[in-house]
Amino acid sequence: MPRPIRRSHLAAPIAALALGLLVAATLPAWAASASESQSPGSSQGAPRSGQPPVVVLRSHIVVKSGRVTLGDMFSGAGKAGDQVFAAAPAPGQSAYFLSGDVYAATEAAGLIWRPNAALHAIKVTRQGRDVPASAIRKALRAALGAAAKGPVELQIANPSLRLVVATEAAPTARVTNLNFDSQSGHFSATLVAPATGPEAGRQNLQIYGRLVHLLRIPTLREQVATGQVITAGDLRWMTLPSAQVSPNVVTSAATLVGMAARDSLAPGRPILVSDVQRPVLVRQGALVNMTLVMPNMVLTAIGKALTPGGLSDVIEVQNTQSLKIVAARVTGPNEVRLWPNAAPMALQAASLD
Repeated sequence: MPRPIRRSHLAAPIAALALGLLVAATLPAWAASASESQSPGSSQGAPRSGQPPVVVLRSHIVVKSGRVTLGDMFSGAGKAGDQVFAAAPAPGQSAYFLSGDVYAATEAAGLIWRPNAALHAIKVTRQGRDVPASAIRKALRAALGAAAKGPVELQIANPSLRLVVATEAAPTARVTNLNFDSQSGHFSATLVAPATGPEAGRQNLQIYGRLVHLLRIPTLREQVATGQVITAGDLRWMTLPSAQVSPNVVTSAATLVGMAARDSLAPGRPILVSDVQRPVLVRQGALVNMTLVMPNMVLTAIGKALTPGGLSDVIEVQNTQSLKIVAARVTGPNEVRLWPNAAPMALQAASLD
């Protein structure tokens, strides 16, 4: 008969078998726990289910409305992103908020964020629309009324001023508190933008300047030589402040066309009345035909021009035979006509035609 197995001989194998079964039962739970601890998003501070969300500060914070929300400042804020943190700066402007205040706001909203030790303040910029310079000048002209009629120039003392409205507002402006000195042309005013809309959304800006009346005057395109007759094609127009145009400056093209330059005239500068004259038809020292027209007779003689003259100018002429000097009016090239009361002394030796 086989010998029975003693209990003492079976104890060790039974213990080893029990330990193996225990290890096998605990391995799946340990593996699942290890796998969960190493999955993306759960380590590195990621919240587990039910924990507050971890948010990331945006690198460039720009807002459009008049409020700054946590969602404007942080990504991943979820529903808490709708909470208002602060009022936004004026359109086109920037504001800085202390990182400690921002941290307190995130903590109160149940968000997880800790500022870097080197981060002291956070910059927030608000978008806006620039009011164009043309709209500003239009508003000024409207406020100045009749004083700004005609050719005028608005000289702005602070030309670099920038007037910005909210992105949803019209880029318009109006003028209030206008002070205008009609003698000097100086003015000051307050610009309000936009021109209409809620008072809370408007911007006010002081503006200073001067209203300058302008005058268009004819000048020369190219240099004109002495004695050259000026034509309409020789002229071009330039605009100057009227205060800079002296009374002896030619302001009409009709005054210049057909006139001759007394001396050489440079282009692009104001022309004085004394710079031009009628074209010289009779030069000094030239022999001229002297004519006296009387009822039933015409008297002629040869004379010498003592002074030059253009058409219709009155010059002095000496009769070459009698040496008498009379006044005569220039009627054409080397042609003059005398007055009856002055003619007999000068023409007593003249022949009758």
